[in-house]
Amino acid sequence: MESRRIKLTKRIIKTAFIELLHKKSLEQITVTELCSAADVNRSTFYDHYSDFNMLLREIESDFLKQMPFLNETLTKKDTLTEFISFTRYFKIVP
Repeated sequence: MESRRIKLTKRIIKTAFIELLHKKSLEQITVTELCSAADVNRSTFYDHYSDFNMLLREIESDFLKQMPFLNETLTKKDTLTEFISFTRYFKIVP
């Protein structure tokens, strides 16, 4: 079971990552940039995630838990694309 502090730190990292995805492609984002946006140390990022793939898998898992109907309609390959589109839509539309 994760502590509240760990959950909060992960949420901050995920939120900063999603905000960066609104501005640039995944390939353009660096760990340093993400940590700066999240206001955490690189060591904090690596305490929780080994790399961006691990972070993406956790975000994907969180997303699918909130949208169970998507499990039936999306393949893993489509999930990230749909997730980014979904978050961009809700960022633009209040």
